[in-house]
Amino acid sequence: MRLRRQLASLLVAFCVCVALSAAAQDHARLVVDAAPFGPRAAAGAVLWNHGGEAPLQADPAPAVFVELLRTQGFDVFRLERRPEGDTIRASTRAVVAAARELRGRGYGRLVIAGHSAGGWIALASAAAVSGLAEAVVAMAPAAHGRVSVDPERARRNRDELLEIARAIEGTRVMVFLFADDDFDPGERGPALVAQLQRRGVTHLIVDRPPGWRGHAVGLTRAFARRFGSCIVGFVVAAAPVPAGCDRNPVAEVPFEFAPAPLPARPAANDNTVLGPFLGTWRGSLENGDDVQLVVEGGTADRVRGLFARGRSRAEARDEAFNLPQLGRYDPTLDALVFEMRPGQRIVARRQDDRRLAVTVAHPGPLAQISGALERQDWTTAAARALSP
Repeated sequence: MRLRRQLASLLVAFCVCVALSAAAQDHARLVVDAAPFGPRAAAGAVLWNHGGEAPLQADPAPAVFVELLRTQGFDVFRLERRPEGDTIRASTRAVVAAARELRGRGYGRLVIAGHSAGGWIALASAAAVSGLAEAVVAMAPAAHGRVSVDPERARRNRDELLEIARAIEGTRVMVFLFADDDFDPGERGPALVAQLQRRGVTHLIVDRPPGWRGHAVGLTRAFARRFGSCIVGFVVAAAPVPAGCDRNPVAEVPFEFAPAPLPARPAANDNTVLGPFLGTWRGSLENGDDVQLVVEGGTADRVRGLFARGRSRAEARDEAFNLPQLGRYDPTLDALVFEMRPGQRIVARRQDDRRLAVTVAHPGPLAQISGALERQDWTTAAARALSP
């Protein structure tokens, strides 16, 4: 059995080698994401692989955390796959070809990263060729459909992922898995850890971290803010791998909100029920959306406010927006309630003088999303509102 697996691995490697040049060029193109440092000056290269769900391909823009690797001196490249013929086998070959192309250009350190199908082929390429990259970072890897559509088929997102892990060697592996991911059949985290431990592979599997939900949350600015320094540390540092990302500092990833009117300065001694809520509150939700709530004033049954969603991903179509709101104070909840449209509402409860607990309810896979917002100093909030 062992010999058969070894022969199969050799056959896969041979097939990849002989089919790379023409097939890979027809299937995908390697694009530099920004002005590069160049192989001699760069700390290494990051090869980003976007997700994809036929017939529509995902936006090829890298996850926001990749920008933090760029600030560490890495050049960032995107492998843009064409929708036609975007199979796992063809895409894995394209990743291997792109990695070898970057090695050929002179990059000494290589990181292969990706989301969803992109994360899957990043791992598959490391399994196909030992030592292809120094590290692989995979966000919510999946290749076989949604649990809600076909649970039997979606189980392959676990079983075949473990088969891939069984073949990886010579590469550090980091994988993030999230709650309420419709592509995740469950029970993947511990099994991945066990498989990689048996292989002696240096790894860090972050399995369903509390407060982070959904298939695409790993692409967001909020995720990069919270986990970016952990990812950079795993990729760059030669130190032993920690047990998790709990002790890593928050990364400097700025919020990007649309321009808004100058918020009113809250009264110093407002003893009404609205008094503790007045001001600007900012933070993020479980799905990674950056949000801001400005409570301007009014009466208990007519509260003036502004709800803002920041630009939360690097995708071109992801845009910030502001929504003026009229709400009310609900004494039974001790909360502000804003009804945005039928089926959509915002409930904001004050945790203390500095924090609001916010719940956004709306139709969709994640019908209710929670988050925590922090009060912003008026001078700072005003300066942001006035900035271009």
